[in-house]
Amino acid sequence: MRVRFAPSPTGYLHIGNARTAVVNYITAKKHNAEFILRVEDTDLERSTKESEISIMDDLKWLGINWTEGPDQGGNYGPYRQSERFEIYKKYTHKKYNFVNCIFFRILHTFKLRYFKINKNVFIKIRYSRI
Repeated sequence: MRVRFAPSPTGYLHIGNARTAVVNYITAKKHNAEFILRVEDTDLERSTKESEISIMDDLKWLGINWTEGPDQGGNYGPYRQSERFEIYKKYTHKKYNFVNCIFFRILHTFKLRYFKINKNVFIKIRYSRI
């Protein structure tokens, strides 16, 4: 079992995040699970390194120690959301290609007539008689 806490480093750790971190940490300890810290830094305009450090310091002050995170790594990194873009991009392309294959299979199976608008957009104009 793996339990994650993913704060957004846009300011100080607030009471709601502290509560979530404590509950998740207790859950991880109870089930002998890994406690992972992943930083949700996707709000690039407001996210700061100082806020990230401040949040990690506050968690340590609360007695919360993570087994994997941005400051110590682990087997399932990277632990900053902004650094995971290439991973998501790879799987998005796989899923996109899979959906396209299904779409064209449906068109072929039901003998739908369609025309191409551009590379990825098709319009069905009518059903053909089967």
